[in-house]
Amino acid sequence: MNALRRHAADPDVITQTTGLVNFQQEMVRSSHQRQRDDRSRERLWLADLPQQVRPVRA
Repeated sequence: MNALRRHAADPDVITQTTGLVNFQQEMVRSSHQRQRDDRSRERLWLADLPQQVRPVRA
């Protein structure tokens, strides 16, 4: 394997690492936030729809 070795102080390495860490932080933060709050809405179950609006199964 002929891989290029870069030093930890290399500005490109620092930039790429910082970007990766920021991306991972955002992924963790967004996974803990509800996408929408629908707790106060009444739920409509598809099984309760009238027969005329149910899709026809092939």
